[in-house]
Amino acid sequence: MTEILVLENVVKKFGKIVALNVDRLGIEEGTYNVILGPSGAGKSTMLRIVAGLDYPDSGKIFLEGKDITDKPPWERDIGFVFQNYALYPHITVYDNIAMPLRVKGLKEEEIKQRVTEVLKIMSIEEHINKYPRQLSGGQQQRVALARAIIKRPKLLLLDEPLSNLDAKVRIELRSYLKSLQRQLNITALHVTHDQSEAMAIADNLVILHDGAVEQVGSPKEVYENPKTTFVATFIGMLNVLPASAFKLTDGFDALGFRPENAEISENKVEGAIEGEVKYVEYQGDETIIYVDVENNSIRIRDRENRFFEAGKKVYIKIKKAFAFKDGKVVKVVELS
Repeated sequence: MTEILVLENVVKKFGKIVALNVDRLGIEEGTYNVILGPSGAGKSTMLRIVAGLDYPDSGKIFLEGKDITDKPPWERDIGFVFQNYALYPHITVYDNIAMPLRVKGLKEEEIKQRVTEVLKIMSIEEHINKYPRQLSGGQQQRVALARAIIKRPKLLLLDEPLSNLDAKVRIELRSYLKSLQRQLNITALHVTHDQSEAMAIADNLVILHDGAVEQVGSPKEVYENPKTTFVATFIGMLNVLPASAFKLTDGFDALGFRPENAEISENKVEGAIEGEVKYVEYQGDETIIYVDVENNSIRIRDRENRFFEAGKKVYIKIKKAFAFKDGKVVKVVELS
């Protein structure tokens, strides 16, 4: 596929703090990309630099092969959806959405046609004459999306667009975002701190840590084949135990395994490690069992919803684990 956006040697500092330090990042055309990382990782900084709201101290940004590093936002052909919607409160839904086209100087007849079209795509036709204050959070966010895509931008940027919504609406809108991107064949770059949101909608995850790109890949690839200790522990739940707990002498610092990659039993099993139940969390479709192993707390996901008394001795049989050495995942170990 063709790379529509490329960042090369991009560095951004705020005082002595390096907020972003990207050697190279390429975003493929027509894909939904989610930037994920902890607070302060550089997620919003990256988005603002791509949008032209901030400028890098060094490096280049290319959109469709053209250098846009020094171009102002209005010359970049990029749509931006903000966390707080940023709608004009004193004008109607129609006029909010029409605003970018009026700025471009389009004729009112064409504006009306395109606004009507995007209102239908967004399923908000009945709100055309309302003001933002008369809409729910989810409806306001759809208006903000409509305003961003009506320009038919080459790239759509979304900065935590669902974070101000309640859980139910957030889940509904994230599915809508994905289907909208597919329908319009938009290239999207979406910042979030919500892992479940990222895993649900991304074609590709861009994992940031301390301003640098740790790994880029599909949610499945990043979850099942993390490249670093940070990625392995940041994405999903991961148990980490010292290599000594497994009686291994292969030079690894530690082994990490997902809660679903282990089986728990009351009976001693060959190759299992011994632990003691601390407590159990009932989740409805599964139970999370917290176990102490050599003063290390681990979690086991049990689909059978079994209940174990606190203090009970149990045996953990691990099927697959990541071997860590000097902060890197050096090997995937099959233990069963």
